[in-house]
Amino acid sequence: MSGFKEALIRQFHFTEQDWHALFTGALFIPAILSGYLLSNSGAPYNTWLVTGHKLSALVGIILVNYTVYQVNQTTPLSGSQWTAAVAMNLCFAGTIASGAMLTMNGKIPGWIQDAHHYGPWLSILSSAVMFYILER
Repeated sequence: MSGFKEALIRQFHFTEQDWHALFTGALFIPAILSGYLLSNSGAPYNTWLVTGHKLSALVGIILVNYTVYQVNQTTPLSGSQWTAAVAMNLCFAGTIASGAMLTMNGKIPGWIQDAHHYGPWLSILSSAVMFYILER
């Protein structure tokens, strides 16, 4: 266990799960920042920025789901916990799908762009709710 992690756990009474939630939440920051840069740059999008945006989001999604998996291995998830996890992943899937459509060539309906602007925030909010429900 790293010194920083030990200090957080000791000072703030963090559990291992709290640490995972904090670390995973921090991993979404590069995805949000790169998404902001992409939305302000306009098409054609910078390949490196798009790739970094997609990979940072993917790593965050994998870690969130790995945390859910670890909790399920320790104590089987309740119905509300499963519902929160599924809702969270549906938000992620919608965000990924709308983002994929935005990188295609051609005319994209405005609602797709709106969906991708609000989708990440819904994904993060649903992740926070899911972590809260996992703690109960």
